[in-house]
Amino acid sequence: MAGQIIKRGDKTWLVRIYLGRGTDGRRQYQNHTVHGVKKNAQAWLTDALRKQDLGIPTFQSKVSLSDYLDTWMTDVAKPRVSEQTFRGYEWQLVHVKNENIGKTRLTQLRAEDIQKLYGELSSSTARHVHAPLRSALQQAVKWHLIHSNQCDAVDLPRHKAAEIQALTREEAARLMAVESKYRVVFAFLLTTGARPSEAFGLRWADIDLQSGVVSIQRTLQWHSKAAGGGWYYAETKTKGSRRTVVLPASMVEQLKAHRASQAEALLKLGVRTDTVFATSEGTPVLRRNLVRRHFKPALLKAKLSGQLSLYSLRHSCASLLLQAGVHPKVVSERLGHSSTTLTMDVYSHVAPGMQADATVQLERMLYG
Repeated sequence: MAGQIIKRGDKTWLVRIYLGRGTDGRRQYQNHTVHGVKKNAQAWLTDALRKQDLGIPTFQSKVSLSDYLDTWMTDVAKPRVSEQTFRGYEWQLVHVKNENIGKTRLTQLRAEDIQKLYGELSSSTARHVHAPLRSALQQAVKWHLIHSNQCDAVDLPRHKAAEIQALTREEAARLMAVESKYRVVFAFLLTTGARPSEAFGLRWADIDLQSGVVSIQRTLQWHSKAAGGGWYYAETKTKGSRRTVVLPASMVEQLKAHRASQAEALLKLGVRTDTVFATSEGTPVLRRNLVRRHFKPALLKAKLSGQLSLYSLRHSCASLLLQAGVHPKVVSERLGHSSTTLTMDVYSHVAPGMQADATVQLERMLYG
């Protein structure tokens, strides 16, 4: 029997619905108390069975949104995403768990509640929170804890694209002219468009100095202090990020000189390493130390803005190539973007200049 009504007292009825068998093989039921005449209990049962047939959850769990998110993070997100992404989810969902909305029962969550939360956050933060929250609620739908994903009924704040910080051709030349222990790193990022984590994850076996190509296959990441610290290799951001990049001849020469000097210095210490960009002790480079001790001083010597980051060198590579008339698809492949559309969206600031050049070239072809 899918459902039954049991009299519990004067005008009190227990309505029981069979939910199926659990993972342990035992039968599971939902019990609901109805006060009034038996007709009221029958009406509730009929409605509940109708919802059950339509796939609409009838079990009203008392678990809060915050508690559910903890479960989703542990059981679903952690085994599926990288450690870095997981840490990002933790930071993003704090905005949900620490607010009043986090105390709301999962089954009573409304789209209006989420919309109100987003209105209290910055546009960028709201968009970052939305991704893991929507994924978590979608899992709740699959588990039949809720009928629909309330995030789907929410309007995200207008996206305000951050201004891309990139060097001009003249500024890039000034930076490359600065003597620095890690100038070869800066040159590599600028000429290949690699992400810093990809560059730090390189091994010498990934670089064919004779052919002048580098194979980007992994990234270097660092565990959080809570996880005990230390470094580890991780997969690239996307499958498309695994790529082969042709190196300029000057970059090949710099890498040859760097390999020779690195091997000589480490030999004196009795140390060997296959890491391309390593510390004086042969260990992986800690990004924040390199930025503070070497990159920022180099920017100062080159009379460039101290607000520039290592990632700005990747942006500079893309911007300079597009300005030089290199086809967007070629630039996209060099950066490891998933599509040319993404490349042009990110570097839309270059588009006006490209349109102007295209107009001049068209005029030359038609009118000489």
